[in-house]
Amino acid sequence: MPDVFDTVADFFRRTFGESCEIDNNQKKLEMNITCKYGVYKLICFIDEQDIFRLYVGNILTVPEERRSEACVLLNMINEEAVPTYSLSLEDGELLVGLHFLVRGCQMSSEAVGFMFYVTLGDIDIYYPAMSKLIDENLSAKEAFCHRLSKRDYVNNYLRFQ
Repeated sequence: MPDVFDTVADFFRRTFGESCEIDNNQKKLEMNITCKYGVYKLICFIDEQDIFRLYVGNILTVPEERRSEACVLLNMINEEAVPTYSLSLEDGELLVGLHFLVRGCQMSSEAVGFMFYVTLGDIDIYYPAMSKLIDENLSAKEAFCHRLSKRDYVNNYLRFQ
């Protein structure tokens, strides 16, 4: 049976071909992916403690004067989102991550795809709220109301390949 990283690498190879860089020795994968709101940077790896980590960055940058309010909004988002949202207070980069222990586990290609698309879907759901917070100077509470409903997202935006 293939290990978890082999399954992950196989999913991304089959889905995105040569556009992903795979380092089997370090069990790490990187790629740029074009999504609804821009080109994101995806990094996926299994660390030395057998924790699977999928991160999406290059989503947006929060200006310094809005970072405190953005952290409040991210706390609200993290209460209902599947992946975890974080913000670098140093440079304002929004990072979305999903991670879990895989030691002794087997994972199907379908499960890898599900985790990947759920993460990207959640970014689409919450991006409007972050954008409103930054562009329109809304409070976290006001901006949170601009997230897409998950039902509307699934019915109107989600397109499986």
